[in-house]
Amino acid sequence: MPVYTIETPTGQKLDIEAADEATAISGAQKWHADNNAPVTAGGLAAAAVGGTARGATELAGMPGDLGDLLNRGIDKGLLAVGIQKPTTMTDLIAPSRERPNLLGSKNIKAQVEKLTGDFHVPQNTAEKFVDSAFSFVPGALAAPGGAISNAVRYGILPGLASEAAGQYFEGQGIEPYARAAAGMGVAALNPAARVVTPFPASPARQAAVQRLENEGVTSLTAGQRTGSTGLRYLEDAASHAPLAGQGASRIEHEGQRQFTEAALRRAGTGAEATPEVLAANQARLGQSFQDLSARNNLIPDDHFVNDIVDAARNYRRVPDSQQRQMVQGYLDDIIGHVNEGHMPGPAYQEMRSRLSRQANSLRQTDPTLSEALRDMRNALDNAMGRSISPEDQTLWQNTRREYGAQKVIEKAASRAGEATAEGQITPANLRNTVSAENRGAYARGEGQFAELARAGANVMTPLPNSGTAQRMNAFHLLNMGLMGIPQAVSGRVLMSRPVQDYLSNQLMTGALPNSQTAQQLLIAQMLQRSQQPTTQGQ
Repeated sequence: MPVYTIETPTGQKLDIEAADEATAISGAQKWHADNNAPVTAGGLAAAAVGGTARGATELAGMPGDLGDLLNRGIDKGLLAVGIQKPTTMTDLIAPSRERPNLLGSKNIKAQVEKLTGDFHVPQNTAEKFVDSAFSFVPGALAAPGGAISNAVRYGILPGLASEAAGQYFEGQGIEPYARAAAGMGVAALNPAARVVTPFPASPARQAAVQRLENEGVTSLTAGQRTGSTGLRYLEDAASHAPLAGQGASRIEHEGQRQFTEAALRRAGTGAEATPEVLAANQARLGQSFQDLSARNNLIPDDHFVNDIVDAARNYRRVPDSQQRQMVQGYLDDIIGHVNEGHMPGPAYQEMRSRLSRQANSLRQTDPTLSEALRDMRNALDNAMGRSISPEDQTLWQNTRREYGAQKVIEKAASRAGEATAEGQITPANLRNTVSAENRGAYARGEGQFAELARAGANVMTPLPNSGTAQRMNAFHLLNMGLMGIPQAVSGRVLMSRPVQDYLSNQLMTGALPNSQTAQQLLIAQMLQRSQQPTTQGQ
């Protein structure tokens, strides 16, 4: 039967096999009428559902369809060497074309449609694109990895590309192969993912951003979120242009305020680390300790005695010191309370305060004695913690935790810097303070501030004051690459919420290198479809 090439009113050319030209024209007219219905929301939704259902049946029937594909290849090979009919050998490998394939997608689709009714048939070009895009989603979701990332990377985008190629080559013999090549090409090319996620962030960066968001630090620029230095310079240059609104500075300043709040929250105090706020919080914590001490006594148990003996023994192992008498004086006082069976709360509070003051004053001149005094203070605190009444336990633990945070914040707030003078705790100052207190604990992520400080330093470290070349490049980009749009406008656009959300999104991060199974499923699905005869135009 001859094949006629008919051009539709929309310019599409269809290769139609028909008995004569009139029949071919009639078929083309019918196809045009069936495929150019008005676009409606309901039709698009039905196309999405129908495409997803069709994709699911194709996925379920993939083993049978691929078996058919293998069978046809073997049949052709046998015919090429002179064997006119398939032998039983081919039937052992895959079902013959002459017999229905119960495991194939066509049979599975037919069985499903008996229950659900016929799947929706696209009625116009828009519905075809939606149907094709969603038909790849079930296969994409079957692969390991992020569901949304796989659905877009290996479902929506290849489906749209495949349909676009199919529309271009519609009705031609090359159409199914063009569809397969376009879909696999889009999935294999990394730039396609970069259209969705222009600045992919490393896993460590994403984890740090998530840590900050969990702490309430949500005001971050796209450059901070992604770790792109070039984007940060562009944000800086754009927002500092005249009348550009200082967008980056406003976002970063709000993020710094949120970071300070997260740090001060651990000490149970307000939003700024000003001298007035810290002094008031210190007084509150001191009063809480006094109240707890007034209604609780320290009970010296064996654990306490062992801790005190260890602290004194460690100090006595060093050469003679003029300060050794200080240790002995504390021991004498403690022994008296041990003999009495208890240490009154006020006596405990007064002794632990003296131990702290003297340990701090001796840190540089006699570090060994300073350590011994701290060990004795810690022994007192631990024993008091075991002695506190059950009704005061929660308050005691909270007060101790907040007091420890208060001391860290006071040290961070005493460091140099303009932001510090304004009552802000910067990530760099907090990190330096925490690591100086105990480098090992900071490296292991231990303590109240370690993770917050590390995440803040990773994401929120300011751009260097120099960086002249990078800023000049950013200004040139604004002047030359934005089609003459004034910098004030471009700066506001760049720092607007929609643009910042797009630049910082991580929807497609890591989809290509981490989803080999998704690629294999896509390739199998494309090969499966390339062997299915097209019905369009017939």
